[in-house]
Amino acid sequence: MSDTIFLLAPCMGVGKAAAVVTRRAAYLVHQAHSKTTVLLSLPALLAGDREQHRLARKLPVVLMNGCAHRCASRILASIGVQPVAAIEVAKIMAETRTGPGKARRELEVSGKRLAAAVAERMECAMNSAAAWTPTLNLPGHASTPQKRCACMTVPDRRNSDGGDGAPPRYVTLLPCQGIRRSGGRVTQRAAYCLDEDLFPGKTLLLCLPALAVSVQEDVDMLEQFPVVALNGCGARCATKIAKKYGVRPAVSVDANGTVRGFDGGRECALPDLTASEVKAGARLADVAVPVVSALLAGKRQRRRARSAQRCTSRPSKTRCCCKGSGGARKTS
Repeated sequence: MSDTIFLLAPCMGVGKAAAVVTRRAAYLVHQAHSKTTVLLSLPALLAGDREQHRLARKLPVVLMNGCAHRCASRILASIGVQPVAAIEVAKIMAETRTGPGKARRELEVSGKRLAAAVAERMECAMNSAAAWTPTLNLPGHASTPQKRCACMTVPDRRNSDGGDGAPPRYVTLLPCQGIRRSGGRVTQRAAYCLDEDLFPGKTLLLCLPALAVSVQEDVDMLEQFPVVALNGCGARCATKIAKKYGVRPAVSVDANGTVRGFDGGRECALPDLTASEVKAGARLADVAVPVVSALLAGKRQRRRARSAQRCTSRPSKTRCCCKGSGGARKTS
Protein backbone atom coordinates (compact mmCIF):
# COMPACT_ATOMS: atom_id res chain seq x y z
CA MET A 1 0.00 0.00 0.00
CA SER A 2 1.21 3.54 -0.76
CA ASP A 3 2.00 6.19 1.84
CA THR A 4 -1.22 8.06 1.02
CA ILE A 5 -3.32 8.75 4.12
CA PHE A 6 -6.96 7.77 3.63
CA LEU A 7 -10.03 8.93 5.51
CA LEU A 8 -12.35 6.04 6.41
CA ALA A 9 -16.03 7.01 6.59
CA PRO A 10 -18.41 4.26 7.71
CA CYS A 11 -22.11 5.12 7.98
CA MET A 12 -21.85 4.16 11.72
CA GLY A 13 -25.58 4.44 12.39
CA VAL A 14 -27.65 2.54 14.94
CA GLY A 15 -30.70 0.33 14.54
CA LYS A 16 -29.40 -1.97 11.81
CA ALA A 17 -26.71 -4.63 12.12
CA ALA A 18 -25.28 -3.60 8.73
CA ALA A 19 -24.32 -0.22 10.19
CA VAL A 20 -22.40 -2.00 12.94
CA VAL A 21 -20.65 -3.98 10.18
CA THR A 22 -19.35 -0.76 8.59
CA ARG A 23 -18.09 0.46 11.95
CA ARG A 24 -16.23 -2.79 12.64
CA ALA A 25 -14.79 -2.89 9.11
CA ALA A 26 -13.38 0.62 9.56
CA TYR A 27 -11.81 -0.38 12.85
CA LEU A 28 -10.24 -3.46 11.25
CA VAL A 29 -8.66 -1.46 8.44
CA HIS A 30 -7.48 1.28 10.78
CA GLN A 31 -5.97 -1.31 13.12
CA ALA A 32 -4.03 -2.87 10.23
CA HIS A 33 -2.99 0.49 8.71
CA SER A 34 -2.95 2.91 11.63
CA LYS A 35 -0.29 5.17 10.05
CA THR A 36 -2.08 5.59 6.72
CA THR A 37 -5.73 5.83 7.78
CA VAL A 38 -7.85 8.25 9.79
CA LEU A 39 -11.39 7.61 11.03
CA LEU A 40 -14.06 10.16 10.12
CA SER A 41 -16.77 10.72 12.72
CA LEU A 42 -19.99 11.56 10.87
CA PRO A 43 -21.78 12.73 14.07
CA ALA A 44 -18.98 15.24 14.75
CA LEU A 45 -19.12 16.32 11.10
CA LEU A 46 -22.88 16.86 11.36
CA ALA A 47 -22.43 18.77 14.61
CA GLY A 48 -20.18 21.24 12.77
CA ASP A 49 -16.74 20.07 13.88
CA ARG A 50 -14.30 22.02 11.70
CA GLU A 51 -11.54 19.43 11.98
CA GLN A 52 -13.81 16.72 10.53
CA HIS A 53 -14.78 19.04 7.66
CA ARG A 54 -11.11 19.83 7.03
CA LEU A 55 -10.16 16.14 6.93
CA ALA A 56 -13.02 15.31 4.55
CA ARG A 57 -11.81 17.93 2.08
CA LYS A 58 -8.11 17.26 2.47
CA LEU A 59 -7.82 13.44 2.43
CA PRO A 60 -9.04 10.81 -0.05
CA VAL A 61 -12.21 9.31 1.39
CA VAL A 62 -13.19 5.65 1.36
CA LEU A 63 -16.77 5.42 2.58
CA MET A 64 -19.09 2.55 3.47
CA ASN A 65 -22.86 2.54 3.07
CA GLY A 66 -24.64 0.07 5.32
CA CYS A 67 -28.07 0.13 3.68
CA ALA A 68 -30.05 1.38 0.70
CA HIS A 69 -30.35 4.90 2.13
CA ARG A 70 -26.63 5.40 1.36
CA CYS A 71 -26.35 7.97 4.14
CA ALA A 72 -22.54 8.25 4.14
CA SER A 73 -22.50 9.05 0.41
CA ARG A 74 -25.28 11.61 0.67
CA ILE A 75 -23.81 13.39 3.70
CA LEU A 76 -20.40 13.78 2.06
CA ALA A 77 -22.00 14.85 -1.22
CA SER A 78 -23.85 17.59 0.68
CA ILE A 79 -20.51 19.21 1.61
CA GLY A 80 -19.09 18.73 -1.86
CA VAL A 81 -16.78 15.76 -1.18
CA GLN A 82 -16.38 13.05 -3.79
CA PRO A 83 -14.93 9.81 -2.35
CA VAL A 84 -12.28 7.77 -4.13
CA ALA A 85 -14.34 4.67 -3.33
CA ALA A 86 -17.82 3.90 -2.01
CA ILE A 87 -18.23 0.41 -0.55
CA GLU A 88 -21.78 -0.94 -0.54
CA VAL A 89 -22.34 -3.55 2.18
CA ALA A 90 -25.45 -4.90 0.43
CA LYS A 91 -23.40 -5.70 -2.68
CA ILE A 92 -20.78 -7.57 -0.66
CA MET A 93 -23.53 -9.45 1.15
CA ALA A 94 -24.86 -10.67 -2.19
CA GLU A 95 -21.41 -11.58 -3.50
CA THR A 96 -20.31 -13.45 -0.39
CA ARG A 97 -23.75 -14.75 0.56
CA THR A 98 -23.06 -13.56 4.08
CA GLY A 99 -25.54 -11.63 6.16
CA PRO A 100 -24.91 -9.24 9.05
CA GLY A 101 -26.93 -11.36 11.47
CA LYS A 102 -29.56 -10.07 13.87
CA ALA A 103 -27.43 -8.88 16.80
CA ARG A 104 -26.56 -5.20 16.88
CA ARG A 105 -24.84 -4.81 20.23
CA GLU A 106 -22.24 -7.47 19.46
CA LEU A 107 -22.09 -8.85 15.92
CA GLU A 108 -22.68 -12.54 15.40
CA VAL A 109 -20.09 -14.72 13.65
CA SER A 110 -21.67 -14.00 10.27
CA GLY A 111 -21.62 -10.26 10.93
CA LYS A 112 -17.93 -10.33 11.86
CA ARG A 113 -17.19 -12.38 8.74
CA LEU A 114 -19.03 -9.80 6.64
CA ALA A 115 -17.10 -6.99 8.32
CA ALA A 116 -13.83 -8.72 7.42
CA ALA A 117 -14.98 -8.98 3.78
CA VAL A 118 -15.89 -5.28 3.75
CA ALA A 119 -12.50 -4.42 5.27
CA GLU A 120 -10.76 -6.43 2.56
CA ARG A 121 -12.69 -4.55 -0.13
CA MET A 122 -11.70 -1.26 1.49
CA GLU A 123 -8.03 -2.23 1.37
CA CYS A 124 -8.35 -3.08 -2.32
CA ALA A 125 -9.91 0.33 -2.95
CA MET A 126 -7.08 2.04 -1.09
CA ASN A 127 -4.47 0.16 -3.12
CA SER A 128 -6.19 1.24 -6.33
CA ALA A 129 -6.27 4.91 -5.34
CA ALA A 130 -2.54 5.59 -5.18
CA ALA A 131 -2.72 8.81 -7.22
CA TRP A 132 -5.36 11.19 -5.93
CA THR A 133 -6.12 14.91 -5.92
CA PRO A 134 -8.95 16.55 -3.92
CA THR A 135 -12.25 16.93 -5.78
CA LEU A 136 -14.85 19.30 -4.38
CA ASN A 137 -18.24 19.88 -5.95
CA LEU A 138 -19.01 22.99 -3.92
CA PRO A 139 -16.99 26.23 -3.70
CA GLY A 140 -15.54 27.50 -0.46
CA HIS A 141 -12.52 27.27 1.77
CA ALA A 142 -11.51 23.81 2.97
CA SER A 143 -11.97 24.72 6.62
CA THR A 144 -15.42 26.28 6.22
CA PRO A 145 -18.43 23.94 6.55
CA GLN A 146 -20.89 24.30 3.67
CA LYS A 147 -24.63 24.65 4.00
CA ARG A 148 -26.72 21.51 3.83
CA CYS A 149 -28.43 20.71 0.58
CA ALA A 150 -32.22 20.82 0.42
CA CYS A 151 -32.59 17.06 0.81
CA MET A 152 -30.94 17.32 4.25
CA THR A 153 -33.20 20.05 5.64
CA VAL A 154 -35.61 19.17 8.44
CA PRO A 155 -38.26 21.75 9.37
CA ASP A 156 -38.33 23.17 12.89
CA ARG A 157 -40.21 20.88 15.26
CA ARG A 158 -41.78 21.42 18.65
CA ASN A 159 -39.68 20.87 21.75
CA SER A 160 -39.36 17.19 22.59
CA ASP A 161 -40.64 17.51 26.14
CA GLY A 162 -43.81 15.47 26.18
CA GLY A 163 -46.04 18.28 24.88
CA ASP A 164 -49.36 18.24 26.78
CA GLY A 165 -48.07 15.84 29.44
CA ALA A 166 -49.86 12.76 28.09
CA PRO A 167 -47.70 9.61 28.28
CA PRO A 168 -45.95 9.08 24.94
CA ARG A 169 -46.08 5.77 23.14
CA TYR A 170 -42.29 5.67 22.85
CA VAL A 171 -39.18 7.47 24.02
CA THR A 172 -36.55 8.11 21.36
CA LEU A 173 -32.94 7.32 22.28
CA LEU A 174 -30.30 9.41 20.54
CA PRO A 175 -26.74 8.19 21.29
CA CYS A 176 -23.91 10.26 19.83
CA GLN A 177 -22.72 7.33 17.62
CA GLY A 178 -19.18 8.63 17.19
CA ILE A 179 -16.37 6.28 16.21
CA ARG A 180 -13.11 7.90 17.28
CA ARG A 181 -13.66 8.36 21.00
CA SER A 182 -14.60 5.97 23.77
CA GLY A 183 -17.67 8.06 24.56
CA GLY A 184 -19.34 7.31 21.23
CA ARG A 185 -18.78 3.59 21.70
CA VAL A 186 -20.17 3.65 25.23
CA THR A 187 -23.30 5.68 24.44
CA GLN A 188 -24.19 3.35 21.59
CA ARG A 189 -23.77 0.39 23.94
CA ALA A 190 -25.95 2.07 26.55
CA ALA A 191 -28.66 2.76 23.95
CA TYR A 192 -28.78 -0.91 22.99
CA CYS A 193 -28.99 -1.89 26.67
CA LEU A 194 -31.93 0.47 27.14
CA ASP A 195 -33.70 -0.54 23.94
CA GLU A 196 -33.21 -4.30 24.11
CA ASP A 197 -33.05 -5.11 27.83
CA LEU A 198 -34.50 -2.37 29.99
CA PHE A 199 -37.34 -0.95 27.88
CA PRO A 200 -38.07 -3.45 25.09
CA GLY A 201 -40.86 -2.25 22.83
CA LYS A 202 -40.98 1.16 24.53
CA THR A 203 -37.98 2.95 23.01
CA LEU A 204 -36.76 3.81 19.52
CA LEU A 205 -33.16 4.19 18.33
CA LEU A 206 -32.60 7.28 16.21
CA CYS A 207 -29.92 6.91 13.54
CA LEU A 208 -28.07 10.21 13.14
CA PRO A 209 -26.90 9.67 9.53
CA ALA A 210 -30.45 8.69 8.53
CA LEU A 211 -31.82 11.79 10.23
CA ALA A 212 -29.29 13.92 8.35
CA VAL A 213 -30.58 12.71 4.98
CA SER A 214 -34.23 13.03 6.08
CA VAL A 215 -35.20 9.36 6.26
CA GLN A 216 -38.85 9.75 7.29
CA GLU A 217 -38.79 7.07 9.98
CA ASP A 218 -35.98 8.83 11.83
CA VAL A 219 -37.45 12.31 11.30
CA ASP A 220 -40.68 11.00 12.89
CA MET A 221 -38.74 9.65 15.87
CA LEU A 222 -37.35 13.12 16.47
CA GLU A 223 -40.62 14.95 15.84
CA GLN A 224 -43.22 12.77 17.53
CA PHE A 225 -41.64 11.45 20.74
CA PRO A 226 -39.57 12.84 23.63
CA VAL A 227 -35.86 12.48 22.94
CA VAL A 228 -33.16 11.41 25.39
CA ALA A 229 -29.76 12.44 24.04
CA LEU A 230 -26.82 10.33 25.23
CA ASN A 231 -23.61 12.36 24.93
CA GLY A 232 -20.31 10.54 25.06
CA CYS A 233 -17.90 13.44 25.58
CA GLY A 234 -17.72 17.17 26.14
CA ALA A 235 -18.55 17.92 22.49
CA ARG A 236 -22.17 16.83 23.21
CA CYS A 237 -22.81 16.02 19.54
CA ALA A 238 -26.12 14.20 20.13
CA THR A 239 -27.68 17.23 21.79
CA LYS A 240 -26.24 19.63 19.21
CA ILE A 241 -27.51 17.61 16.25
CA ALA A 242 -31.02 17.28 17.69
CA LYS A 243 -31.17 21.06 18.09
CA LYS A 244 -29.70 21.55 14.62
CA TYR A 245 -32.59 19.59 13.14
CA GLY A 246 -35.24 21.49 15.07
CA VAL A 247 -35.84 19.62 18.33
CA ARG A 248 -34.47 20.28 21.77
CA PRO A 249 -34.02 16.94 23.61
CA ALA A 250 -36.29 16.38 26.59
CA VAL A 251 -33.20 15.33 28.55
CA SER A 252 -29.49 15.14 27.79
CA VAL A 253 -27.54 12.51 29.72
CA ASP A 254 -23.78 13.06 29.59
CA ALA A 255 -21.47 10.09 30.14
CA ASN A 256 -18.77 12.40 31.49
CA GLY A 257 -19.77 13.24 35.03
CA THR A 258 -22.47 10.59 35.37
CA VAL A 259 -20.28 7.50 34.97
CA ARG A 260 -17.64 7.74 37.66
CA GLY A 261 -14.06 7.66 36.42
CA PHE A 262 -15.05 7.57 32.74
CA ASP A 263 -13.29 9.75 30.15
CA GLY A 264 -15.44 9.86 27.01
CA GLY A 265 -12.91 11.97 25.15
CA ARG A 266 -10.25 9.25 25.16
CA GLU A 267 -9.58 7.95 21.65
CA CYS A 268 -10.15 4.23 21.08
CA ALA A 269 -10.24 2.39 17.74
CA LEU A 270 -10.40 -1.27 18.76
CA PRO A 271 -12.86 -3.47 16.83
CA ASP A 272 -14.43 -4.70 20.09
CA LEU A 273 -15.35 -2.73 23.18
CA THR A 274 -12.99 -3.01 26.11
CA ALA A 275 -14.21 -4.49 29.39
CA SER A 276 -14.23 -1.03 30.94
CA GLU A 277 -16.32 0.33 28.04
CA VAL A 278 -18.85 -2.47 28.42
CA LYS A 279 -19.10 -1.70 32.12
CA ALA A 280 -19.43 2.03 31.45
CA GLY A 281 -22.17 1.39 28.87
CA ALA A 282 -24.17 -0.66 31.36
CA ARG A 283 -23.68 2.00 34.02
CA LEU A 284 -24.78 4.80 31.68
CA ALA A 285 -27.89 2.79 30.83
CA ASP A 286 -28.66 2.46 34.54
CA VAL A 287 -28.26 6.21 34.97
CA ALA A 288 -30.75 6.82 32.14
CA VAL A 289 -33.39 4.39 33.49
CA PRO A 290 -35.21 6.86 35.80
CA VAL A 291 -35.16 9.49 33.04
CA VAL A 292 -36.72 7.19 30.45
CA SER A 293 -39.21 5.83 32.99
CA ALA A 294 -40.37 9.32 33.90
CA LEU A 295 -40.79 10.33 30.25
CA LEU A 296 -42.79 7.18 29.49
CA ALA A 297 -45.04 8.11 32.42
CA GLY A 298 -45.60 11.54 30.87
CA LYS A 299 -43.59 13.46 33.46
CA ARG A 300 -41.59 16.49 32.45
CA GLN A 301 -37.84 16.28 33.00
CA ARG A 302 -35.05 18.80 33.36
CA ARG A 303 -33.03 19.37 30.21
CA ARG A 304 -29.88 18.09 31.88
CA ALA A 305 -29.97 14.78 33.70
CA ARG A 306 -29.13 16.14 37.13
CA SER A 307 -31.71 13.87 38.72
CA ALA A 308 -30.09 10.94 36.95
CA GLN A 309 -26.70 11.91 38.34
CA ARG A 310 -28.07 11.59 41.85
CA CYS A 311 -29.12 8.03 40.99
CA THR A 312 -25.62 6.80 40.29
CA SER A 313 -25.40 5.26 43.74
CA ARG A 314 -28.79 3.59 43.45
CA PRO A 315 -28.86 0.61 41.05
CA SER A 316 -32.02 0.29 38.97
CA LYS A 317 -34.39 -2.62 39.55
CA THR A 318 -34.10 -3.71 35.93
CA ARG A 319 -30.66 -4.75 34.78
CA CYS A 320 -28.86 -4.61 31.47
CA CYS A 321 -27.78 -8.02 30.22
CA CYS A 322 -24.29 -6.60 29.52
CA LYS A 323 -23.77 -7.53 33.16
CA GLY A 324 -24.63 -11.07 32.22
CA SER A 325 -24.57 -12.58 28.75
CA GLY A 326 -25.76 -10.21 26.03
CA GLY A 327 -28.28 -11.37 23.44
CA ALA A 328 -30.07 -8.95 21.15
CA ARG A 329 -33.63 -8.53 20.08
CA LYS A 330 -34.39 -9.47 16.50
CA THR A 331 -34.44 -6.56 14.10
CA SER A 332 -35.21 -6.20 10.44
